[in-house]
Amino acid sequence: MNVDLKKEAHKASSMGFNPVPVEGGDSKRPARKKHNSSFMESEEIDSTNWANFGISTGGISGNLGVLDFDLKNSEDAKGVLKRFSDRVGPELMSKLVVQKTKNKGYHFLYRCEVCLSNAKLSKNEKGHAIIETREEGGYIKCAPSEGYKWLRGDLSKVSVITPSERHNLFAASRLENKMIVKEAGKRLARSDKKYLEKFPEFNSDQDVGLTLLYEHGWSDCGEDDEWINLTRPGKSSGISAGYHKEKKFLYVFTTSQ
Repeated sequence: MNVDLKKEAHKASSMGFNPVPVEGGDSKRPARKKHNSSFMESEEIDSTNWANFGISTGGISGNLGVLDFDLKNSEDAKGVLKRFSDRVGPELMSKLVVQKTKNKGYHFLYRCEVCLSNAKLSKNEKGHAIIETREEGGYIKCAPSEGYKWLRGDLSKVSVITPSERHNLFAASRLENKMIVKEAGKRLARSDKKYLEKFPEFNSDQDVGLTLLYEHGWSDCGEDDEWINLTRPGKSSGISAGYHKEKKFLYVFTTSQ
């Protein structure tokens, strides 16, 4: 039994996180199948062989949520992190506890009253996940397991964020989805594409679409090489949608719009 990991499990439990024993070596498989439905009590922690250490996400850990960045699936890992940080802004970024994973990925931890099932927020061109959530039903492997390191804060520093801030994190992540442009093109039927060819000037002018949005109360909240980030009418900040500069379409994140 790894005494250090057992102590870590007791410490996590005392802070309201459900500790998860993880199989040995490089495995990420939980060694306790009921970790999402049953909180691990002190006696079970003591009797468990802790090869590696993790924690459940979701309601059983106080509505813990994690953004899991699997950057080995991106050709522009540094760019993904920078664009995400720029979109989110320093104030919200400072509220996130950050862990580096063994495969050079990152975990961004938070707690929020809104906690839903796991979801893939962005994918590469082949459909492999770049950023996904770990919320209800999920778990993460974490330090002091080998190869995992806290870069900012630790479990004792996990902050509660608002549903609006959680939405902004997810919106900033979805703008890295390389499948958006591919899927947007598929939504147009052949007859639609032929019809749109009648309006070459309208379709080639980025400002036409943006002017229409501004006239109806949308506003800018930053941009990068690919996207212009927009805030919906009636909201003072945060990303509600992205306007794709090259393909000139609007990708909306809020169901109210």
